[in-house]
Amino acid sequence: MKYLPLTQKRIAVAGARRFDDLQAIIEKQGGEAILRSMMSSSDHDEAEVEKALKTFAARGTDWLILVTGVGTKALLEKAEGLGLAVPIKQHMDAASLAIRGYKTLNVLKTLGLKPEVIDDDGTVEGLRRELEPFDFSGKRITVQLHGERMPELTDWLISRGAEVLEVPLYFYNPPAEDEVKTLLYELLSAQVDAVAFTSNTQVHFFFEAVERLAALSYVQAAFADSVIALSVGSMTSKALSSWGITRIVAPEHERMGAMIMALAQYFERTKPEKVQLPIMLTQLTRVLVVGGGKVAERKVKSLLESGVFPRLVSPDLTPDLQGFVQEGRLEYLAKPFLPEDLHNVQLVIAATNDSKLNSEIAQEALSKGLLCNVVDQPELGNFTTLASIRRGDLSVSIASDGTSPAFSKYLKQKLEQHFPEIYSTLMTQLGLERQRLAELSEEQRAAFFDALCSRERLDFFGENPEQIPTYFKQSLSDLKEKL
Repeated sequence: MKYLPLTQKRIAVAGARRFDDLQAIIEKQGGEAILRSMMSSSDHDEAEVEKALKTFAARGTDWLILVTGVGTKALLEKAEGLGLAVPIKQHMDAASLAIRGYKTLNVLKTLGLKPEVIDDDGTVEGLRRELEPFDFSGKRITVQLHGERMPELTDWLISRGAEVLEVPLYFYNPPAEDEVKTLLYELLSAQVDAVAFTSNTQVHFFFEAVERLAALSYVQAAFADSVIALSVGSMTSKALSSWGITRIVAPEHERMGAMIMALAQYFERTKPEKVQLPIMLTQLTRVLVVGGGKVAERKVKSLLESGVFPRLVSPDLTPDLQGFVQEGRLEYLAKPFLPEDLHNVQLVIAATNDSKLNSEIAQEALSKGLLCNVVDQPELGNFTTLASIRRGDLSVSIASDGTSPAFSKYLKQKLEQHFPEIYSTLMTQLGLERQRLAELSEEQRAAFFDALCSRERLDFFGENPEQIPTYFKQSLSDLKEKL
């Protein structure tokens, strides 16, 4: 399975609108999307909306300013419901149109309308900059509101001599406290890798709630350290900045899909350099193998050779694995894997024939800080096993970083020829003579090992292993006499 930039990444989305689309994009990049809505929208006061739309229909407008796609749709739907669709559509056709955002532009395209002015950066401020050259003295201007007043725009238009009609189509509600607390817990416990904010209102609602819970400094620290603040555009980024968030990932152009791709590129760009640190684990007492096929069988055999008593989870087993169970050489749980199986475990090997299940096992294990190897997708775990030969206390291992397992196997076979079984007896004897070896000087130890490891001496020991203790005793005695 191909490794994707958002593999094992969990993204909390702070807005319910278009969540399904965002979820599909996140999953396509290998990630998991969870909805943690930080706002909801409601219709505005019906009487106020009706009054504004009737005024619009009766007087017309020189300029119509639309700032959201959903608001543009709501304007037309409300007009239809009030029997005002025809005059309002006629006024829209006749008016100069100024818009903010690509979503609003897409709605206008379906209506066959073309705006005269479009913002330069996805913000109301950017829209105002684009309106700067126009003369609004004595002009009638209708502004579609998006949840709250926009004094930075409407008051500016009034100061330029315009007569402004505001149409308040909907307003936003803050999130439920339980939803805030859920996201807060996930943030502080690093259970999410990023939080995607798709509007500045979501940002303000969330941080206002966090501030009331006296957790603002903790959230700021989490965003600075372990969690990415993902923003759909400049207005949302500015809102995040106003709350002290400094590490913000945002797309060049305000698009939902572009936002997720910006996050994927960020993780790809900042992923740590590959670390390869060969180590030997000496205190493994709780090892879990998930799987009961041939691959799991090979892993279990390797563990048994290392002296490990593993736990095996799988509904079915190969005949050899069944034999190990009957011999009492491992603990066996005859069932499918569950996350609870990771309790009280030090190391996990995901060796099922289901790549998706292996990935889920790795994600659960890594979230608990465990060592994990995924047999078919080693990049999903945090360690790989090495091809090894063992001669008593002597271990020789080969790693090819997954480039060619076949070549590693070939090298292992070659090394087995260079390290015959006699090395096991030699290593045992070295352990017995460890104290006397320590009494020798560095030069004497070097001379001893040169003689011990000569081809002639090893060939002799291979044919006469019973001579090894005598050789050690005589050689060490001779060297000690020279001290």
